[in-house]
Amino acid sequence: QILNKRNQKEVEIMTVDDLAGFLKLNPATIRKLAGKSKIPGRKVGRSWRFEKRNIIDFLHNKEQVPP
Repeated sequence: QILNKRNQKEVEIMTVDDLAGFLKLNPATIRKLAGKSKIPGRKVGRSWRFEKRNIIDFLHNKEQVPP
């Protein structure tokens, strides 16, 4: 967890494996979605990192979009 200096809240950073476990998806699927900018994340070197709060917000917003 990292302290966000703007609003002094802790930010939980997840790896591909962390996020795969959280979403119950294969890590390769997470990498594929991140590479296509289908989920919010950042590439750090050769690895992906995701803010848990951004993923949760993304999922909530996706649920409200009509099919």
